[in-house]
Amino acid sequence: MKEYDPDRTTFEVDDSGFLIDDKHWNRHFAELKAIDVGIERGLTHEHWDVINYIRDTYRISGRCPLVYETCR
Repeated sequence: MKEYDPDRTTFEVDDSGFLIDDKHWNRHFAELKAIDVGIERGLTHEHWDVINYIRDTYRISGRCPLVYETCR
C-alpha cells in the first residue's frame, strides 16, 4: 500500500494509484490525479459529467460501466 500525498493531503492508494477505499474519494482527489495524468488546467464540466456518471453507475449497480455506456 502506498500513500499519495502531493499537497499534504494523504490518500491510501494501491500500486496502480487507485484508492484502497473508495469511500475516501472526493473531488480534491480527482483534481490531484488529473494533474498527475497531464490535465494541468483542471477538470472541465465534461470531465465531471463522465466522472459522476461512472461513480453513480458504480454506486447503484456495484460495477463500473462499460466504455460504450460511458461514451454515449
